[in-house]
Amino acid sequence: MNWTSSVSAGPSDIIEVRLVIQNFGNQATEGLIIKDSLPTNIFYNDNLKIDGILNSGNPITGLYIGSLTANQTKTITYQIQVASNASLPFGTTTFTLPTNVTGQSTGSVLSSSTAYIYATKSGVQGVTNIPTGIKDNFLVNSFLLPLLLILAGIWIVKSGLVKRFRWFAYASKRKLTARINQIKNN
Repeated sequence: MNWTSSVSAGPSDIIEVRLVIQNFGNQATEGLIIKDSLPTNIFYNDNLKIDGILNSGNPITGLYIGSLTANQTKTITYQIQVASNASLPFGTTTFTLPTNVTGQSTGSVLSSSTAYIYATKSGVQGVTNIPTGIKDNFLVNSFLLPLLLILAGIWIVKSGLVKRFRWFAYASKRKLTARINQIKNN
């Protein structure tokens, strides 16, 4: 695994953090406490390990790691998680994670480091309402009205109403012609 001081992430991504503490001095360093500060929208996700062994501490509230002898190294790993998509603004947000190592007896910061997370939320911003029909009327825009008209036309043809209408028109024309002829003959 490659370790770096900055990483790109997306919403809800889980990131593993690794801190390496080493005593470069000639004497033991006593009562070391590691405290990592997490910004808003970055959450502690546990899985804390010290030198590869699971631990129940918490580096966010302050993790006591005890002493380091001369040239001794301790490796602390844990997971953090980026907030969900709904909590992040659009675009890329830079999160800064400062970590301090303090001495318990002095309370002074012995060492500090900073890591960065570049979280990117992408997608369509906002909602657009685009009308797609002729009118904002359910019956006009729906498929139901044209379907009903087609079915009614098929029923009229199948039931013989069209033939009856033609016969009625023919009969009316014939009666009218007969009446005209009757008038002419009189």
